[in-house]
Amino acid sequence: MPRLRSAPALFALSTLLLTACVPTTLRSQSGSALKVTATLSDSALSTSALSTLALKVDTGQYRRPGPASAQVQLSGPASGAGTYLYGLLLPEAQPGRLIVPETQPTAGTANLALPAVNGFTQLFVVASTRPLVFGPLGSSVSELGRAVGAATAGLAAGSWNVSTLVYRVSDYGALSVRSVPDGANVYVGDTYRGRTPLDLAAVEVGRAQIRIERDGFETESRTVMVASEQKALLNVRLRRQATALLRVTSSVPASVSIRKVGGSGSFAQSGPAPLDYTAPQEYKLLPGAYALTLTPQGSAISPARLGIELARDQTLDVSCAPQGTALVCQTN
Repeated sequence: MPRLRSAPALFALSTLLLTACVPTTLRSQSGSALKVTATLSDSALSTSALSTLALKVDTGQYRRPGPASAQVQLSGPASGAGTYLYGLLLPEAQPGRLIVPETQPTAGTANLALPAVNGFTQLFVVASTRPLVFGPLGSSVSELGRAVGAATAGLAAGSWNVSTLVYRVSDYGALSVRSVPDGANVYVGDTYRGRTPLDLAAVEVGRAQIRIERDGFETESRTVMVASEQKALLNVRLRRQATALLRVTSSVPASVSIRKVGGSGSFAQSGPAPLDYTAPQEYKLLPGAYALTLTPQGSAISPARLGIELARDQTLDVSCAPQGTALVCQTN
């Protein structure tokens, strides 16, 4: 079955971890009369005269050079003319940058132009009813927090606010996966991406670990090199899974339990009761060692327990009958 954790879910988890330690001066000020919301632009990247690629790959994920701007919405009695707007950008492994719009907002909207970045980036949009002067921003969230605290120290409570955006910028290529037969589940890393035939427009560059699974077939794993803005192709012919057939009969009504012993994977199954010689119970199993238990129904006869070894494409018959006070099984 496909795993349910997706790329947006993983990014949301990363965002939560990044913002959990943000200083209070960089968080939304709940008592402020000035409300600030910000969204990133979803503009396109032209690759030729005939084609474009969406810069936004997924929730909070962008191709290089990243979003070109952030649109800011101001609301509340303090919004509009007389509001001052600043962006504090903290790219991964780089010092913080101060971004000031070309013109300060004269209404409830404004635009912040963003530079090209790479990796995880945090953007703190600060709005105030008074001009702010920022000292050195440093290269960490805590240093940015201190800079904002110093810049807003003389302001009245509720006269300023902050909105936070977290995004990631990387290089991407495309990937096409085909399988024979179709309908196989495709995982990139540990993330389920869909069923074959599958075309993915955005896969991070580098070595992509691909896993292809389909019921009744052997799992196939491949490593594919994905180059920036190029399409990688993967064609896989799936091999049918090796199986063995186990047939169990009993001359008295009994229930049957099968448990895989050791090896890769696990298996446990209980068959219906009653089981008797007129209706053999059949099990299609992977090769390997199993523990088999038959428990007589409605009698004091002791259960039969035996270990069996199944080989690829083997058919193993197990027949059981009472001997004295115990159920005894034979294989052939």
